[in-house]
Amino acid sequence: MNKIAITLFSLLLASITFAQTKTTDWSDWMGAKRDGVWNETGIIETIPKGGLKLVWKKPIGVGYTGPSTSGDKIFLMDWTVKPKTDEDKPAGGGAGDKKKSARPRLPGINGTERVVCLSAVDGKQIWEHSYECTYRVSYPFGPRTTPIVDGDHVYTLGTMGHLICFNKSDGKIVWQKVLTKEYNTKPPIWGYAAHPLIVGDKLFCTVGLEGNAIVCFNKKTGAEIWKSRSSSDIGYVPLVYYDPGSGKEKQLLSWHRDGVDSVNPETGKSNWFVKFPEKNQQAQATCIAMPRLIGNKLFVSEVFGGQLLLELSDDPTKVKEIYRSTPQQLRDQQALNSLMMTPLFKDGYIYGVGTSNRRLEAALKCVEIKTGKQMWSESKPLLNAAGDSKLQFANCFLIENNGRYFLANDQGELIIAELTKSGYKEIGRTKILEPTQKARGRTVVWSHPAFAGGKIFARNDKEIVCYDLRKSTYERKNN
Repeated sequence: MNKIAITLFSLLLASITFAQTKTTDWSDWMGAKRDGVWNETGIIETIPKGGLKLVWKKPIGVGYTGPSTSGDKIFLMDWTVKPKTDEDKPAGGGAGDKKKSARPRLPGINGTERVVCLSAVDGKQIWEHSYECTYRVSYPFGPRTTPIVDGDHVYTLGTMGHLICFNKSDGKIVWQKVLTKEYNTKPPIWGYAAHPLIVGDKLFCTVGLEGNAIVCFNKKTGAEIWKSRSSSDIGYVPLVYYDPGSGKEKQLLSWHRDGVDSVNPETGKSNWFVKFPEKNQQAQATCIAMPRLIGNKLFVSEVFGGQLLLELSDDPTKVKEIYRSTPQQLRDQQALNSLMMTPLFKDGYIYGVGTSNRRLEAALKCVEIKTGKQMWSESKPLLNAAGDSKLQFANCFLIENNGRYFLANDQGELIIAELTKSGYKEIGRTKILEPTQKARGRTVVWSHPAFAGGKIFARNDKEIVCYDLRKSTYERKNN
């Protein structure tokens, strides 16, 4: 058999294997249900000797957005800076840079934002759509939100507010709009980063400030259904949909700089509002981690404000506060204090990355949901294998798979671990990406990976990689 025939046979076999794998598409941020749970079976239980098998890799541009999958297709976004001229000056640093935190002082950086569809089998490009996009935000390093795959369509939201619906198969545009122009607003200082939410025929999106903090669109046409609420800052937190079932009224929950609130998802009418944190921090909201629904409880965590637990009622206009962090807990860091990572919950406990001291160094923590009590705090998963990475604003994404956890830390490592109320037990780790983004004196990877078809798809600012996580692959290799 010649080389061409062997190659074609290998690709065909890979395609058949991917198609036959019983998998749930990773069609949204944190998975199809936005819960960080990967239910596929037959997945490795530890890191094989010699590391993971690289299936393919492909060069891409910069971006924080993670990939999403649907069948044998992958969707992601990136951004490419146009060649600099003498007039181009970088928008630069983060919230701590006072000279660059004021909105009028952020100069524009010309570039091209892109949505691309790749083959999950071999990484080859299927289609792409690009558009000129001048960034006027802090951390001007690409799109923030993960593409959403819903039926035959893909929905994307760019850093500067380009909201687009594509045909999944060929990339043709169904509808599009630029939120900043349509609603006469500006993106938040760190860009549009709150992933839109699709429920039924509705697409919910955080948009502006006065009377349009949340806008509900018809996902098929892009037509506005309603707009609601005002906010002092758009924020970065994805909206949460609460469905109590049994014909009871549903709620659309949001958390922004002013606090946590609820609106009717059919009309946008306000239900209730809870101030959290009690004191506003900086002008640009630090709210990033998505609140988690645990039955009828809503758990909220913030880097400076600690944690809040609310109990939702059958009456959508009522809400009960169970607890919030005390000043003493904040001083002692006895709360989750999340910044970027949306926590996961399991068996009455919640696991997430939060600050562990006043220097804003991070740690993986376990908190008892019903009391808010911290069970343990561990920095090991946030350090690289050599143990020499810094921990200020360190981050890690957690993905549960059949009782164990995959941790993708911001040093480009994939870790397999057990998480229980008793502690953290590391089973194995391996490097899958080089950290490429400079932030707070560290070099990091800040994009959520996707898990589908027995594989992991992860990206940095230079490439997207696909590694095989199927147990059968390594059993065949050993035999």
